Amino acid sequence: MANLAITALVFDAGDILVHSKGDIELESWREISGYFKIWGIPLEDYTKYFLQFNTRLREFGLKQNSKKIVISLQSSNRKDLCLPVKLLEQYEAEKWWMNPAPGLKQFIEELKTFKFKIGILTDSVLPVVKIREVLHDISPMVDSVVSSREFGKQKPDIGIYNHILSRLKVTNSSLALFIGHDYEELEGAKRVGMRILSIKESIDLSLLYSKILENIQIT
Repeated sequence: MANLAITALVFDAGDILVHSKGDIELESWREISGYFKIWGIPLEDYTKYFLQFNTRLREFGLKQNSKKIVISLQSSNRKDLCLPVKLLEQYEAEKWWMNPAPGLKQFIEELKTFKFKIGILTDSVLPVVKIREVLHDISPMVDSVVSSREFGKQKPDIGIYNHILSRLKVTNSSLALFIGHDYEELEGAKRVGMRILSIKESIDLSLLYSKILENIQIT
């Protein structure tokens, strides 16, 4: 096998580094109406927020996807949008980011012994500072975290891949390995010239460690 001289590893986070607690996919605001009730938000207020977001979605030509909503509106200063954004942040933090994969810290520590630069590229509603806060055990070892919330676009847009490569100071994209499980995000990485490793969701990290080493040669 040719020496790939991989210098950087870029991970998708969901179902790899962090696991969901149950079925938490949010395809529209209707699906979190129960959380509005739990948090004491009157139904009429929920309906108002939902209608406001629908209006904005039509302006952006987007479907009713919670992450796209937040990415599209994250720069808005409108006070009436602050509450639903905060609710989504709390929801995602509790259901994903606070549930790291077993052995995550050791996994990253072992990879860092090879002097890899480590990046996390995530389609998240959370800003980077909050992601680093909940992943505090590994945060010092992660060289860059890029969240679509702050970048403004999601995978597989090639701009977000180029952005994290720049943050990692990788000038040759073929020296970076992207690890993910979604076809579109893997294709996006390929389009910018990154190497890819396609894995199954919720893979055991000890197995993933072996697969990473199988796909590269250490120089």
